[in-house]
Amino acid sequence: MSKVIKIIQGIKEVLSVPTAYTLTRNDSLSKFEFTPLITKIPRTQLDVDALKIEVERLKFYEGIIYNKETAATLMAITFNNASLNSKRRLNIVKEIKTLTEAFAVKHNVQMHYSRMPYIRSQMMEKFMIKRFREMLVDIQNFSMKEQAIKIENELTAWQKDFKQTDDILLIGIRF
Repeated sequence: MSKVIKIIQGIKEVLSVPTAYTLTRNDSLSKFEFTPLITKIPRTQLDVDALKIEVERLKFYEGIIYNKETAATLMAITFNNASLNSKRRLNIVKEIKTLTEAFAVKHNVQMHYSRMPYIRSQMMEKFMIKRFREMLVDIQNFSMKEQAIKIENELTAWQKDFKQTDDILLIGIRF
């Protein structure tokens, strides 16, 4: 689903389990190398279970793209500036929701959506890198509905009276 969403005109990036990377140290070259976490599509339940173990081994992603205790994953989608600043973004959100709802029906999973304001400012970088991650870790044990409310409330309180200039679409998937 990440690949399908990524090719939608107006989407900048998709962060999810299928788009995650592992980081390995290459001592001979004295550098780190990024390799895709998923190199082939899981075909069996055994493949899915092995992938789940691999994701859980990567503690960096815990609370960011997966929650071990609730068996939920998160997909974060960012929009490019041109689409974000146009009415097209509403159609993009509808297109994503149509795709994800079809996925939910096909795979018998629940989807939860949270569309949040995202503000371009010096403050935002601090919020998104540090504060957003801390917030996700803090709320990871809540139900997905409670997480969505807490995220929305936190960002709304932080935004105050600033004009909304961007959107982030977060999608939580509970298996």
